[in-house]
Amino acid sequence: MEVGLNSRYRRVIVVSLIAFFAMSCGTVTQNASGNVASEERSPSAEPSPTLEPSQSPNSSAFQAGDCTDPGIGGTVTQPFTDNFKMVVTIPAGWTREPTPGDETTLAVLDPPSTFANPPTSIRVASLLGYFANLTPVQVAEGISRPGMDAPQPCNVRGDAAAFYDYSDGSRAGYFVLWLHFNYAYALTVEGGGGVDPRAVRDARAVLASVTWTVSTPPQR
Repeated sequence: MEVGLNSRYRRVIVVSLIAFFAMSCGTVTQNASGNVASEERSPSAEPSPTLEPSQSPNSSAFQAGDCTDPGIGGTVTQPFTDNFKMVVTIPAGWTREPTPGDETTLAVLDPPSTFANPPTSIRVASLLGYFANLTPVQVAEGISRPGMDAPQPCNVRGDAAAFYDYSDGSRAGYFVLWLHFNYAYALTVEGGGGVDPRAVRDARAVLASVTWTVSTPPQR
């Protein structure tokens, strides 16, 4: 059964993102309104929201449109354990930590020691939930993180996506969420008080490297 636009839907998003964000020492809370638009819209029809200037120290790092940036090589991972056995390229100089064993995290990457704003990390996750009638912006609007800006639409390898930046005390970063056959995936790049522009560049390269070993969705 598809997740409906009700308390169950919001609970799925919150539970999924709590598990994901907890790994980066953050917290996530439900939006005060708790409301999500109910009409069915395609990702391509999602309008770009009008935003106030971001207060993030790296507000220009991601722009509405394409959340990816071609990388300069690295190490290709083995297929992950998600439904589509996703594969990404780990940028040169980054190292992969053991996964924490939760339900969502697929990979945790640590940057070269010369990068600013430690501790910095890139996390890739397969989130819980199936969102047939929602755009990524709507899914992102169903959750909140302290100091976050309004989600903006973009795309990841042809999949509709959304991103926002946040600043929460000593932690700051970017969260990118995209839907592949209506299944939610996410990438977070985060650092101490800000994010080294090189880390953002490499996070965009990770997104540009996404490929899928399984080409068809599971039966529902």
